[in-house]
Amino acid sequence: MKPPKLILKLASWFTEIQQKNAHLTPQKTQEKLLLKILKQYKDTELGQALGITNVTSAAEFARDIPTSTSAEYLPWWEKALSENTEGI
Repeated sequence: MKPPKLILKLASWFTEIQQKNAHLTPQKTQEKLLLKILKQYKDTELGQALGITNVTSAAEFARDIPTSTSAEYLPWWEKALSENTEGI
């Protein structure tokens, strides 16, 4: 069964408004996304190892979390592939 056209138009309008707002305030949008990611991963083994458990803003993230290379994540990738444990 197809949804009514009015519902599709409303959903389309709402999505368009959200996208326009995201483009008007990209820094705010990126910070919201970063905080969502941090919230999702703060209680994982990797999140605790990186020290993201107490990070509450993009400024704290930039100040407290060091930049890493892909080579530094290699042990985590290998552990995830071999053990397949949740939270890595």
